[in-house]
Amino acid sequence: METTARAEATRVEVMGRAEAARIESVGRAEAVKVEAIGAAEASRTEAVGLAEAKATEALGLAKAEGFEAQKQALGEVATALVAVANAIADGKITVVPEVLVTGGGGSVDGLAATLVRNLLHGSLVGSAGVGGAGATAGTGRRCRHRRRRPPSTERLTS
Repeated sequence: METTARAEATRVEVMGRAEAARIESVGRAEAVKVEAIGAAEASRTEAVGLAEAKATEALGLAKAEGFEAQKQALGEVATALVAVANAIADGKITVVPEVLVTGGGGSVDGLAATLVRNLLHGSLVGSAGVGGAGATAGTGRRCRHRRRRPPSTERLTS
């Protein structure tokens, strides 16, 4: 009986070692796979980044050549005016104020302009001062105060 128990213990031990070796091999293979995937993704990310950088560089050089040709054809002042017009058209330059507060021109109007601007920009803590009529509302530009016509009271008929 003792011989049978030893034989069984040896068999279990051998099977356990074989299973451990198999699990270790699978783990090593998985590690190699993950490492290879990581290296491939890193290589892809680097290639995409380099391609985007080259495209940006080519676009910048093409724009510079275009501006230089435009400057030669139109002159510096006209080229600057075209650039400003394009910036306005693209929305990169704001021509109208972001906040328009109408009223009697008292100090409350400046405070209201500052409050509305800060609410629009998600900040109630600003460095804008409180001013009277024509306050800057923290934008560096003077707010325009003008009266708007009241909405029409006529009803539309269908």
